[in-house]
Amino acid sequence: MTRHVYSGAVAEDVGGTPFPDGGGPDDDQNRGTPDDEFAPVVFDEDFVRAAPVHEPTAVER
Repeated sequence: MTRHVYSGAVAEDVGGTPFPDGGGPDDDQNRGTPDDEFAPVVFDEDFVRAAPVHEPTAVER
């Protein structure tokens, strides 16, 4: 049995489209070209390994 998490009724369909222009989430993605300013940026392994990583604890989340 599914547990209800809302105090009231929730509509199944609120109508309309999620994107006003009728497109999808990936239709207008500018992924860049090789001529773009940041195209030559490459992260070597030493740079990536030196990056600080912090895994939040349950209390921090």
